[in-house]
Amino acid sequence: MTKRELTFIELLVIIAIVTVLAVIVLSALARARGDARRSSCQNNLKQMWLVCEMYANETGGAYPAIKARDCDGSVHKQFCINSFALYPKYMTDPAILLCPTAPSNKGLGDSFTEVTTAKYTPTGVWNGTAFEPLPAEADHLFFPCEVSVTTCNYFYLGWALYVPGITDDPHSFTSTNSTALIAEISKYFADQPRIASALAGNFTSILLDLAERMRNADPTAVDQDIRPNGSSLALYRLKKGVGRFFITDTNNLGSVKTAQSLLPVSSDYIALNTTGGLGFNHVPGGCNVLYMDGHVDFLMYPDGFPANPMAARMMSLF
Repeated sequence: MTKRELTFIELLVIIAIVTVLAVIVLSALARARGDARRSSCQNNLKQMWLVCEMYANETGGAYPAIKARDCDGSVHKQFCINSFALYPKYMTDPAILLCPTAPSNKGLGDSFTEVTTAKYTPTGVWNGTAFEPLPAEADHLFFPCEVSVTTCNYFYLGWALYVPGITDDPHSFTSTNSTALIAEISKYFADQPRIASALAGNFTSILLDLAERMRNADPTAVDQDIRPNGSSLALYRLKKGVGRFFITDTNNLGSVKTAQSLLPVSSDYIALNTTGGLGFNHVPGGCNVLYMDGHVDFLMYPDGFPANPMAARMMSLF
């Protein structure tokens, strides 16, 4: 029996089949790797919830505020968690502040380097309450002051922001500074017939108060509830049981639990550049969001706050 050789056409067909199978397998592996990293990111946020809960158990129920000071002790408020209050008593592993798929994640040793790069001497480095001398082994240590919006991969507002019809609105805002953004948001919601004029006005007052607290030199201003004079709307600091302020059905015993599941605590950052381009920690575009009840959801962009254009613009301007 003679042995038949493959024709050129048959060889091309085999190569094509092998190529298609390879693409399918590699795509599946890439998806699996992406899912695993997204799951790792979700675990980070769940760990952060446990850290905040432990902290709250010893502070009358209050969650940590946002960061208010830099390593040199200067007041610089940022929408990232106040690690001075957490490390090392409650947060023993600062690696939970890094998302595995975040473009800015350089690993624990190379992400948090401000202290050793700037060489804070002779006054030392700010430890949350005072300056302390820079230890000899500083190159190998983590300092809470190094956590910032550029080194930490998770957005943390510090207040319970949830206003149905407003915070979940998908409209894209274009302002390139915080003052103009607040004016743009104010005009947009004032022009929406579905939004009561009083609610739109109160929300604007909240944003103006928040912006002033972010700009002024008082580090304690970010650790207080916000209720502007004459406003029926308040921005409460994150604390255990804060969901009771968002109850819509007083006859439903589960209303507080339901409200807690809607209040975001922390999420992946959404990068918004000067040309309006977006960058995400995860592909396809979206972010993991931690809620007050401890669960984490992945929201595709745009969705509810903080996976929407309003939050993305806030992250880029404050």
